[in-house]
Amino acid sequence: MALVFRAPSEFWRETAAVTAGAVAAGTAVGVAGLLGAPIEAAAGAAALLGGSVGAALTRPKRPEQRTWVRGVVGGVGGALAGLGFAALSWRFNLGLPGVMAAGGLGGLALATLLGAEEHIKHRASQVAGLVAATAVGALGAAGLENAARFATSESAPVTLTTATLAGLLGLWIAAASGLRRVQAVKEPLLEKADQVMESLVDPVHAKVLEGLSTWSEIETATTKDDSMSADARAETVKQARLLVDALLETAKTWGQIHHDINSPKVKAVDDKLLDLDRRLQETDDDVTRGHLLRALSALQAQKSAIDGLKIGMGRAEAAIDAQLALLERLRLAVAQHRVSDRERFNVELSAVAEQASRLSDDLESLSAAIAEAESLTDRRTLADLERGARKALNHLPELVVEEKAEQPEEVAAPSAKS
Repeated sequence: MALVFRAPSEFWRETAAVTAGAVAAGTAVGVAGLLGAPIEAAAGAAALLGGSVGAALTRPKRPEQRTWVRGVVGGVGGALAGLGFAALSWRFNLGLPGVMAAGGLGGLALATLLGAEEHIKHRASQVAGLVAATAVGALGAAGLENAARFATSESAPVTLTTATLAGLLGLWIAAASGLRRVQAVKEPLLEKADQVMESLVDPVHAKVLEGLSTWSEIETATTKDDSMSADARAETVKQARLLVDALLETAKTWGQIHHDINSPKVKAVDDKLLDLDRRLQETDDDVTRGHLLRALSALQAQKSAIDGLKIGMGRAEAAIDAQLALLERLRLAVAQHRVSDRERFNVELSAVAEQASRLSDDLESLSAAIAEAESLTDRRTLADLERGARKALNHLPELVVEEKAEQPEEVAAPSAKS
């Protein structure tokens, strides 16, 4: 399992936007005056205000949403966060705990805004980003007081001090929030295996597990064998991965066929065939028989397709057995290499690669044959239906004539009685 940093370009863009917004707001506060607030309170509030506006402007834009709307949303949220920071760090006279609480809540608010509207698969990473931003906000706010005291002792310009401190706090929080982009990525083949095995049952489920175990042994053995050349190791890993990928694809096909065959509709085809055959023997009406024959033809086509699926499922399971055998052969070849049988290893590796290629061609031919069989079955079904329809239509004029011929006698009978 490896760690990846998701969308680094977006991270740099949002960090720059938050920092620039914090610097701009810090500069504006310094120019406008502190209104009696200490420098650290003014700089922290400015950082949250400007950083929130910058963060809002970097969020994905909705089709119906304009840029200025996002800016207003960020400004309102930032103003509330800034006022809360000033209140906790200055107005309420809570001392250092109040300063750290203000910074922590401000960092949490800004990180939440940065992560808004993101659909992150790994929620643990999102929580880690929020926790990191909260912690850095609290520590950064505590450091503002010392930095402001130092700047005052050096008679630094107020505007420069507030802009610098606000920019640093915004930068720290945005950078800490970027931790949500660090995500653990599972081996792609293992992810694929998890998805495939959800639809599998024994015996194929157990066979896939065996194949994954053999692949793991091959990977471990090639890593530990220092005598194996880089080219041989790369080729071995390549062939093992190809075999496992083919094994998963074959197992996926087997699972789909198994699901189709075991559906209630498919299981009912035999009962429907028996029912139609019984009804055909019981009726003498030509039109009814025509409809029943069309239904019988369609069900027979379904029966033929089901038989083809069963054959395909058996072939898929046989292919899985072949892939497992090739994986085991490759594992033994790696083991032979570790005991200095180099020539034998090269022969086995070439043989495995050749057999895997032939097996892949066979599976492609099998897929094409199944598709052709299904297409042929469809064509036959349509032809049978068309012939059945023509027969039924040909019988209708005769029946109409017979009904008309019988109708006067039925009408005359009552009049004679009367």
